[in-house]
Amino acid sequence: MKKIYITFLLVMSLFIVSCTNENVDYFNNLFIFSENDSFEHISKDFVLATKTHDQDIEWMSSAPHIIEIKGSLAKVTQPEKIDIKVTLTATLINHQDKLKQSFELNVIHVESKEEEDVYVTIRILNSVTNEVIDSFEVLQNSELTTLNQPSFEGYDFKGFYMNDSLISLPMILTQSIDIIARFTKIVTIYELTLNYGYDSKVEILHLEENTEYFLPNLTRPNYEFLGWFLEDQKVYTVNMTESKTVIAQWRIISAQTVIHKESFQGIIEYRDSLGSPKSEYINTFDYMLNNFSYSFEWYRTDLGISENSPKAVTLIGRGDGLGPGRGVITVH
Repeated sequence: MKKIYITFLLVMSLFIVSCTNENVDYFNNLFIFSENDSFEHISKDFVLATKTHDQDIEWMSSAPHIIEIKGSLAKVTQPEKIDIKVTLTATLINHQDKLKQSFELNVIHVESKEEEDVYVTIRILNSVTNEVIDSFEVLQNSELTTLNQPSFEGYDFKGFYMNDSLISLPMILTQSIDIIARFTKIVTIYELTLNYGYDSKVEILHLEENTEYFLPNLTRPNYEFLGWFLEDQKVYTVNMTESKTVIAQWRIISAQTVIHKESFQGIIEYRDSLGSPKSEYINTFDYMLNNFSYSFEWYRTDLGISENSPKAVTLIGRGDGLGPGRGVITVH
């Protein structure tokens, strides 16, 4: 009788446990949705239970690209055009019957938004002044095909540059940029003629416009350099605003005797010291010779001074009957 009673109690216990397990709702409250979301409206990530009533839960998604399960987190990617229904299946992996339950969720699509136009700014800068020549906006990622050629007075335009490199059009504009309009100065060349004032010596220099040229100091045996003259004005520098000619002027340093034959023809120069005339003074007159002005003092004498004399000037036929004339020529 005792054995029958124990067996009865054991059977009843198993029956009660079995009935109790079958009444457990393992799949209740397994979802924690974001605010305003539900099974019919999924728009954001949500949380899944991974354990219930001491049972571990394994989840599977029918569309992992829409709802991807990472542990307890369900990451949601909203479709672009239409809502998509996704089935999530929960499995009690350590339950003796491997109980499963499927849940259908409706993932809503993203509301399409019109993209706002994005513009980028193009600035054109002057390479000489760094000033902005032009500025304009264009749509981002649009193609720039042409640029208006700028001008800058006194300069030649050489092209458009970026980072010291000549740009090539067309180009895609992904961001705002500065473009350099490169200019080079137009150089005007003028001639400066240096007339040295003797032996027809002339030198021609080619100088840029507005160059200030410092005239050289000259030397010449037996002559004093009086300076450079521009249109009868003594100058030390020349500013090249046009082509110009300057002439060097000189003054003789040592005494000089000049012998003239037949009305000052056939000049012979002597560089010996000139003695003072010892004849009667008649008059003085000026005479231009080789671009120099001479003062001629006229004397008369009964002495028969030869035209080869190194210290006198003899003018044949200029006497007044008392003999050939004798004179002194000095440079001034």
